[in-house]
Amino acid sequence: MRQRLGFSLADRRRGFALIFAIGVLAVLVMVVMAAANSAQFTYVFAHARARDQQLGRAIRHAVDTVASRDWAAKPVPAQPETIEIAASDPDARDAVMTRALIAPRVPDEKTYGGVLAPREGDVLVRIEAETARKSARRVALYLFNAGAKRPAPILLEETRQ
Repeated sequence: MRQRLGFSLADRRRGFALIFAIGVLAVLVMVVMAAANSAQFTYVFAHARARDQQLGRAIRHAVDTVASRDWAAKPVPAQPETIEIAASDPDARDAVMTRALIAPRVPDEKTYGGVLAPREGDVLVRIEAETARKSARRVALYLFNAGAKRPAPILLEETRQ
Protein backbone atom coordinates (compact mmCIF):
# COMPACT_ATOMS: atom_id res chain seq x y z
CA MET A 1 0.00 0.00 0.00
CA ARG A 2 1.11 3.43 -0.88
CA GLN A 3 0.51 6.52 1.15
CA ARG A 4 -0.50 9.68 -0.55
CA LEU A 5 1.55 12.69 0.40
CA GLY A 6 -0.53 15.37 -1.40
CA PHE A 7 -3.93 16.89 -0.79
CA SER A 8 -6.96 15.86 -2.72
CA LEU A 9 -9.00 18.34 -4.75
CA ALA A 10 -11.75 18.32 -2.09
CA ASP A 11 -9.20 19.15 0.61
CA ARG A 12 -7.87 22.03 -1.46
CA ARG A 13 -11.38 23.42 -1.97
CA ARG A 14 -12.12 23.24 1.75
CA GLY A 15 -8.83 24.99 2.55
CA PHE A 16 -9.54 27.75 0.02
CA ALA A 17 -13.05 28.19 1.44
CA LEU A 18 -11.63 28.44 4.97
CA ILE A 19 -9.04 31.06 3.99
CA PHE A 20 -11.69 32.98 1.99
CA ALA A 21 -14.08 32.92 5.01
CA ILE A 22 -11.34 34.21 7.33
CA GLY A 23 -10.55 37.02 4.86
CA VAL A 24 -14.21 38.02 4.59
CA LEU A 25 -14.53 37.96 8.38
CA ALA A 26 -11.43 40.17 8.73
CA VAL A 27 -12.84 42.68 6.24
CA LEU A 28 -16.19 42.73 8.07
CA VAL A 29 -14.45 43.30 11.41
CA MET A 30 -12.52 46.24 9.91
CA VAL A 31 -15.73 47.76 8.52
CA VAL A 32 -17.52 47.38 11.86
CA MET A 33 -14.57 48.90 13.77
CA ALA A 34 -14.40 51.84 11.34
CA ALA A 35 -18.13 52.47 11.77
CA ALA A 36 -17.81 52.30 15.57
CA ASN A 37 -14.87 54.73 15.58
CA SER A 38 -16.75 57.11 13.32
CA ALA A 39 -19.83 56.99 15.54
CA GLN A 40 -17.75 57.58 18.66
CA PHE A 41 -15.94 60.55 17.10
CA THR A 42 -19.23 62.05 15.95
CA TYR A 43 -20.77 61.66 19.41
CA VAL A 44 -17.76 63.15 21.24
CA PHE A 45 -17.44 66.02 18.75
CA ALA A 46 -21.17 66.85 18.93
CA HIS A 47 -21.05 66.77 22.75
CA ALA A 48 -17.99 69.05 22.87
CA ARG A 49 -19.57 71.45 20.39
CA ALA A 50 -22.81 71.61 22.41
CA ARG A 51 -20.82 72.28 25.59
CA ASP A 52 -18.84 75.03 23.83
CA GLN A 53 -22.05 76.64 22.57
CA GLN A 54 -23.46 76.49 26.10
CA LEU A 55 -20.37 78.28 27.42
CA GLY A 56 -20.71 80.88 24.65
CA ARG A 57 -24.33 81.55 25.62
CA ALA A 58 -23.25 81.95 29.25
CA ILE A 59 -20.59 84.50 28.26
CA ARG A 60 -23.07 86.47 26.14
CA HIS A 61 -25.50 86.47 29.08
CA ALA A 62 -22.73 87.74 31.37
CA VAL A 63 -21.84 90.49 28.87
CA ASP A 64 -25.48 91.59 28.82
CA THR A 65 -25.58 91.53 32.63
CA VAL A 66 -22.45 93.65 32.97
CA ALA A 67 -23.56 96.00 30.18
CA SER A 68 -26.89 96.59 31.93
CA ARG A 69 -25.08 97.60 35.11
CA ASP A 70 -25.81 101.13 36.25
CA TRP A 71 -22.30 102.59 36.01
CA ALA A 72 -23.43 105.93 37.41
CA ALA A 73 -24.73 104.33 40.62
CA LYS A 74 -21.84 101.81 40.83
CA PRO A 75 -18.71 103.43 39.41
CA VAL A 76 -15.54 101.55 38.59
CA PRO A 77 -14.40 99.89 41.83
CA ALA A 78 -11.09 100.77 43.48
CA GLN A 79 -10.39 97.05 44.05
CA PRO A 80 -11.15 94.20 41.64
CA GLU A 81 -14.81 93.29 41.91
CA THR A 82 -16.12 89.85 41.04
CA ILE A 83 -19.73 89.44 40.01
CA GLU A 84 -21.11 85.89 40.24
CA ILE A 85 -23.74 85.34 37.58
CA ALA A 86 -26.16 82.61 38.59
CA ALA A 87 -26.55 79.55 36.42
CA SER A 88 -30.03 78.62 35.24
CA ASP A 89 -29.97 75.40 37.32
CA PRO A 90 -26.88 75.23 39.55
CA ASP A 91 -27.60 71.62 40.60
CA ALA A 92 -27.85 70.34 37.04
CA ARG A 93 -25.11 68.12 35.68
CA ASP A 94 -24.40 70.45 32.78
CA ALA A 95 -24.68 73.71 34.74
CA VAL A 96 -22.37 76.58 33.82
CA MET A 97 -20.80 78.82 36.44
CA THR A 98 -20.04 82.35 35.23
CA ARG A 99 -18.00 85.10 36.86
CA ALA A 100 -17.18 88.61 35.71
CA LEU A 101 -14.10 90.32 37.13
CA ILE A 102 -14.17 94.09 36.75
CA ALA A 103 -10.67 95.56 36.68
CA PRO A 104 -10.11 98.64 38.83
CA ARG A 105 -7.64 100.30 36.48
CA VAL A 106 -8.02 101.96 33.14
CA PRO A 107 -6.32 99.81 30.51
CA ASP A 108 -3.20 101.13 28.81
CA GLU A 109 -2.64 101.42 25.07
CA LYS A 110 -0.75 98.11 24.89
CA THR A 111 -3.98 96.34 25.87
CA TYR A 112 -5.74 97.74 22.83
CA GLY A 113 -3.01 96.63 20.45
CA GLY A 114 -2.76 100.13 19.02
CA VAL A 115 -6.11 99.76 17.26
CA LEU A 116 -8.47 101.47 19.70
CA ALA A 117 -7.91 104.89 21.16
CA PRO A 118 -8.36 104.84 24.94
CA ARG A 119 -11.38 106.76 26.19
CA GLU A 120 -12.28 108.03 29.59
CA GLY A 121 -14.25 105.43 31.51
CA ASP A 122 -12.81 102.37 29.77
CA VAL A 123 -12.91 99.30 31.98
CA LEU A 124 -11.56 95.80 31.36
CA VAL A 125 -13.92 92.98 32.32
CA ARG A 126 -12.73 89.38 32.37
CA ILE A 127 -15.60 86.92 32.02
CA GLU A 128 -15.04 83.27 32.92
CA ALA A 129 -17.54 80.51 32.18
CA GLU A 130 -16.92 76.90 33.12
CA THR A 131 -18.96 73.76 33.46
CA ALA A 132 -19.89 72.49 36.90
CA ARG A 133 -17.60 69.47 36.50
CA LYS A 134 -14.81 71.81 35.33
CA SER A 135 -14.36 69.84 32.10
CA ALA A 136 -14.55 72.89 29.85
CA ARG A 137 -13.83 76.58 30.30
CA ARG A 138 -13.94 79.77 28.24
CA VAL A 139 -12.42 83.08 29.27
CA ALA A 140 -13.18 86.34 27.47
CA LEU A 141 -11.69 89.79 28.00
CA TYR A 142 -14.05 92.64 27.13
CA LEU A 143 -13.64 96.39 27.02
CA PHE A 144 -16.58 98.26 28.55
CA ASN A 145 -17.00 101.97 28.91
CA ALA A 146 -18.45 103.16 32.21
CA GLY A 147 -19.02 106.67 30.86
CA ALA A 148 -21.20 105.51 27.92
CA LYS A 149 -18.59 106.71 25.42
CA ARG A 150 -18.64 103.39 23.58
CA PRO A 151 -22.01 102.04 22.46
CA ALA A 152 -21.17 98.34 22.91
CA PRO A 153 -18.63 96.17 24.70
CA ILE A 154 -15.65 95.13 22.59
CA LEU A 155 -14.22 91.62 22.71
CA LEU A 156 -10.44 91.90 23.03
CA GLU A 157 -9.44 88.29 23.64
CA GLU A 158 -11.05 84.89 24.13
CA THR A 159 -9.55 81.54 25.09
CA ARG A 160 -10.95 78.02 25.36
CA GLN A 161 -9.57 75.46 27.76
